[in-house]
Amino acid sequence: MKVKEYKRTRNKLGGVHVQETIKEVPDPIDHNKIFLAKFKELIARQEKIAEKLGVE
Repeated sequence: MKVKEYKRTRNKLGGVHVQETIKEVPDPIDHNKIFLAKFKELIARQEKIAEKLGVE
C-alpha cells in the first residue's frame, strides 16, 4: 500500500516549498482472517479426535 507524505518548508524569502514523498508500507493485518483460519484448524483437529474415539 502506498502512502503520500508531505513536508512543508519555508525558504529565506518567505516562500513555501512542499515536498511530496511516497512511502511503501505493508498492508494492514486482517486479524479476523487469521482468527478464522485458526478456528477452522481447531475444528478439524477436534473432528479427527472424535473419529478416533468413536464419538459422533
